[in-house]
Amino acid sequence: MQLILADDQYRDQLLPFVFTRPVGDLRCGILTTRIKWEMLLGIPKGTSGSLTQFYLSGRYPLASGTECLVINGALLPDDGILRMVQSLKVGQQILYKDRVVAAGVHRDQLVGMESLKVFKDFETIEYTGELNLISIPGLIYIERRGNTIRF
Repeated sequence: MQLILADDQYRDQLLPFVFTRPVGDLRCGILTTRIKWEMLLGIPKGTSGSLTQFYLSGRYPLASGTECLVINGALLPDDGILRMVQSLKVGQQILYKDRVVAAGVHRDQLVGMESLKVFKDFETIEYTGELNLISIPGLIYIERRGNTIRF
C-alpha cells in the first residue's frame, strides 16, 4: 500500500505553521512526521503522498498507488499504534476519540477530499490507549510525548 499523510479537521488550529505545508510535514524534533512514518513502515523516502488543502495539492500530491494507507499527519508514532497501522486492510479505519488516525482506502475514495474524515462504510477499530496528536502549535515543541518512538 502507498502511504498518504492526511490533514484533518483540526488543521486550522496549527496555523500559521500549515499555511505552506501539510501537517505531516511539520518538524517534531529533527524529523518530520512524514519521515518518521516512512522509516517505521519501510517506505522509500519521498514516495508518500499528502491529502491536504487544494491550494497545496500541486506541491504535495496524493500517492500514485491504488491501495493506500492514510495516516493522520498529526499522529506521532508509538509502538501500539504502529502495530495497528501495519495490520490495517482496505476498508478498515482506526478511530481515537472520534478522530480518524489511520485508514486503508482505495485512492479513488480520496478524490475531492481536503482532509481526513470518518468513512461511513468502513470497519471501525477503536484505539483505547493514549495517542500523541499535534493539535496546537505548542505541542510541536514540548517533550511530553511519553511512549512516542524516539529517533
